[in-house]
Amino acid sequence: MDVFRNQLMEAPPRRTFTGDSTGLVVAANNGSDFADAATLRENIGLGPTDAVQFNTASIGGSYIGGGALVVESTITNNTNIDGQILNLYHERTSNGASDNYGLSVQVTPTVSSGVTDSGTVTAITGDTYGRDASLAGNTANFVGGRFRAGIVDATSGATVTNAVGLLSGIRMEKAGTTITSGIGHKIESTVSAGTVTNLYDLYAATPTANNYLAGKVGIGVEIPSVELEVGGDIVADSISVSGAVTGTGSSTNNLGGNLIVGSAKAAGDVEVAVGGGRSADGNAFVDIIGDTTYTDYGLRVIRNSGANGGSAIASRGTGTFRISTVEAGAFAIGTNSVDRFIITAAGALELSGTVIHSTSATPASASAAGVAGTIAWDSNYIYVCVATNTWKRTALSTW
Repeated sequence: MDVFRNQLMEAPPRRTFTGDSTGLVVAANNGSDFADAATLRENIGLGPTDAVQFNTASIGGSYIGGGALVVESTITNNTNIDGQILNLYHERTSNGASDNYGLSVQVTPTVSSGVTDSGTVTAITGDTYGRDASLAGNTANFVGGRFRAGIVDATSGATVTNAVGLLSGIRMEKAGTTITSGIGHKIESTVSAGTVTNLYDLYAATPTANNYLAGKVGIGVEIPSVELEVGGDIVADSISVSGAVTGTGSSTNNLGGNLIVGSAKAAGDVEVAVGGGRSADGNAFVDIIGDTTYTDYGLRVIRNSGANGGSAIASRGTGTFRISTVEAGAFAIGTNSVDRFIITAAGALELSGTVIHSTSATPASASAAGVAGTIAWDSNYIYVCVATNTWKRTALSTW
């Protein structure tokens, strides 16, 4: 049995290994721990039909212990311990396709009709933990299972199309049967006592790796309805969105950082819509707050409710409300999609409609207080302030 050639397996404390024509017979040594060897006979066959086969008698309600293969060693230095049990050497010299398994464990439970088994059927379980007072010092890492795939040594030029460290999933191939919840990979930690300082159910530690999820992802949402659905808050230094951003509900969403929309977009439109897709009328507005006095808004851009609701830009405080062009561009205000009021880049004022000065005012005298350039009118005269506190007038007549 060269496959079990390992110095660490000298004098296993709980099993006797004897060879026969079927492979290897492993019998229990201690009748107080298990049933006698004749009742609980565990065969390990190395034939092509069943790679590993355990035959045990039916013991209702009792725990059938494992430990068919036990490797024990006392470590006094930095030597790596490899309790290697099975090696699969696969050789291919011509094109083809085959599935090869270093270790294959298949569990085929039998449950009679009308019977419910409330337990758990597990093909492979791997546990690494302290079991008694013999664990008293410090251990750097406990790993329950380790699975890796790749190339350690090979001829230069060899390739592997896909290296998958762990492949798990749901297998469903029988019509008329039902799996209520199919979970391809479930991570579940048990902490009932003691202290776990940092508990992670999932920790991806390769900063250069990509993480791909083809379906929908729910965080705090068991059955997500979209590609990413979060049932709680999101905290981010920055959020970059290349498509549409929509929101539902009446809750307030706080973003303690920058929101950049359309960053690095090559072409096409970029839109920020407030109130899009609504099912009833209501105000829609954007508030900008830059002080601790006007905490509701310092500047508001609002569209009032209704198809013909008014729109406004409101600025609070005594500071100047300025609209200007930075470069040599004109400034225009229009109605009915036509520019009516234009300030050219040179500062000239162009009006395309009628000028209506709706408020009449009569200076008290030619030396009344006034600012040069002010124009006033009443039913008899037009008044022009030509210098500080200096007015002139011209009479109005009919025709």
